[in-house]
Amino acid sequence: MTTETIEAERLWLIAHKEETGMTWPQLYQATGLSSALSAWVGNTYTGNCERLAEGVIAYRERMAKIAEIDLTAAEPPAFFETPTTRRIKAVLQIAQRGRMVLIGGAPGTSKSEAIMDYRASDPNCVWIVTMSPTSSGVNTMLQALLKALGEKDLGGTPFKLRGLVQTRIANTSGLIIFDEAQFLSEKALEEIRAIFDYCKGIGGIGIALVGNDDVMLRLEQSARVDAFARIKSRIAQQFLIRKPSEADTLALCDAWGVTDKKQREYLCGIAGRAGGLRNCTQVLETASMLAAGKAMIIDNLVDAWTHLSARQIAA
Repeated sequence: MTTETIEAERLWLIAHKEETGMTWPQLYQATGLSSALSAWVGNTYTGNCERLAEGVIAYRERMAKIAEIDLTAAEPPAFFETPTTRRIKAVLQIAQRGRMVLIGGAPGTSKSEAIMDYRASDPNCVWIVTMSPTSSGVNTMLQALLKALGEKDLGGTPFKLRGLVQTRIANTSGLIIFDEAQFLSEKALEEIRAIFDYCKGIGGIGIALVGNDDVMLRLEQSARVDAFARIKSRIAQQFLIRKPSEADTLALCDAWGVTDKKQREYLCGIAGRAGGLRNCTQVLETASMLAAGKAMIIDNLVDAWTHLSARQIAA
């Protein structure tokens, strides 16, 4: 590599840092290079400048590839209604009248999209608490709930935290949606039941337990255990979604502008597999890149699905 090329890369990096406003730590991470980078730019580096210039060239090539992908990939559509999302939102409306409901479904059935769209219609009185293995216990569940309610004081005993929750939601006629509810422990479910019962005397609060089909199975199979029996007896409505319907998939096709009959039939086949509409979205994103700015054809979908399914098997 010539001295002129090395200097050109150094000058480009100076201009790039100014244009993007990136900090040196961000540039170290993005380029995979060490703090020697800033010394090189400042003309105080006495090591191997060619190695740094090669790293900058590789970084520029990666940026160019990412920009090319961004240009050719179709933008996924915003939220679109399907028969299933309409049914989910109808169940949530029942819950907001002071009821407890249960929604269970396989991945890729638009559960999370539906609840987020429902919250958007009433953001001040609908709160989504997304659970995970680390928030499955009583204390962590209450902290996650308080955070969703906009509270900053997340410290204290479970008794204190429950009091804060009850004060915040009293007389709101609101709805608390626990997404990924399959992670909730038995004691956390019992705590949610206690909050629900307490609120009956102060205007009521809606509770929606939303998760994969394990949520419903767990309550059905464990109904003889006191804690599960108590919460199951309070469920006013439950909705199980085993897979997207054909009408759901066709609504996705409409949202993406897919009108070709063969392509729509092919996507319906993919939606019937594990992963549902999520797989269809990933296939359409990849297929749009393969089409490289041209009209998408069935071969693009087939190639995209082959790539995705092979990756899933390998995982």
